[in-house]
Amino acid sequence: MAIHWGHPLCNASGYIRNMDNFKAGDTVKLKSGGPLMTVEGTGKYGMAATEDTVKCVWFETTKGQHAKKEGTFPPALLVKE
Repeated sequence: MAIHWGHPLCNASGYIRNMDNFKAGDTVKLKSGGPLMTVEGTGKYGMAATEDTVKCVWFETTKGQHAKKEGTFPPALLVKE
C-alpha cells in the first residue's frame, strides 16, 4: 500500500510523519548525501513555519577556517547515521 497525502501517517505537505525518529544529538545525513550533521532539535522553526522540521548543525572547513552551519529539513529527507 502506498502512503500518500491525506493518509493519516502524512502531514499536510505529504511528508511521512517520522519526527519521533529524530532526537537532539542524533547524527544524520541528507538522503541525497552531504555532510554529517547533528540534530539540534525538532519543531516549527521560522515565523512562517507550518510543519515540524528537524534543525541540524554541522561544520564546514574552508581555507583552514571552521564555520558552524545550520539548517532545517523535512524529516523525510534525512537518514540516521
